[in-house]
Amino acid sequence: MKQVALVILAAALIAAAPSPNRFGESCRGFEAIRIGNGQPRTLPYRLDFSVDLTLKSYCYAYCRPDQTYPVADPVSSPLKLADLDQGGEVRRIAFDRKTARLVDYQVFETPIGKIERRANADCVLTAFHSMEQAR
Repeated sequence: MKQVALVILAAALIAAAPSPNRFGESCRGFEAIRIGNGQPRTLPYRLDFSVDLTLKSYCYAYCRPDQTYPVADPVSSPLKLADLDQGGEVRRIAFDRKTARLVDYQVFETPIGKIERRANADCVLTAFHSMEQAR
């Protein structure tokens, strides 16, 4: 009976182990935000995301379809999650799996002026959330 319990426990631990192609991260750090020509303000930053390199997709939080996106470059190191420059918006998100560091940069225009965000965060492995489809 103990052997059966050990086999079941071992199987559960293997199934719960992070896959090199599917993983979740929880990141915390700080971001500098500048609105127009004003002085940048530093604020706390948090981002939780999951990546499925087989699907070439990543998602935020609970991974609803509206929170799921294609990975910009699934073979890059650091991993380029977002690399967007279109329609007046620039967004670059890179995650270094070796150092567990995330860099998130974004610029976009608003009625009150250009907003520029630059975040740096340390990440830890967390639960992977399955995603539906990248849009």
